[in-house]
Amino acid sequence: MKFKKYLNEYTHYKDTDKNTTTKYKDGNEMASDIQDTIQKIFPKSFVSARFQSNIAPGITLFFALGKDKNEWGNGIIHNDPMHHVIHIGTGEFGANGEIPNKIKMDAGVGGKLYVDGFTRIKLGWRLKNGTPEQIVKTLKDYFMKARKLYDENKDRVREEVRDK
Repeated sequence: MKFKKYLNEYTHYKDTDKNTTTKYKDGNEMASDIQDTIQKIFPKSFVSARFQSNIAPGITLFFALGKDKNEWGNGIIHNDPMHHVIHIGTGEFGANGEIPNKIKMDAGVGGKLYVDGFTRIKLGWRLKNGTPEQIVKTLKDYFMKARKLYDENKDRVREEVRDK
């Protein structure tokens, strides 16, 4: 009886360790979907989502209103008025890109739109834990909200990155 209980607990743990119900086959596919989703919202902006399998496997998302360094202040991405670096599932993915059931998302940099030089408008960033599909939906909703705030304040943003 004890062995059967142990076996059930072990099987439950083993089954929930890696996600077999997600539509993504690995971290690269999820990163590609994230990048495509955000590029549909900001088609003329810089978006890069990459799965990295080095020390702590996970997805890193880079976003900037300007398409390249010609549109960033002094050619530095950190000077972009809506620069974001978002870490997704850092250390939670398998080394070969296996996707876990639950993923944490954290903003390393971002959550703000800078207008009129140094005035910032908060975009309402929230940390999120969830399934891969929930994470992608959260990012889509967040960037839709960011797009709306950007459109409302477009005339106050630096000229080089307007009309994105």
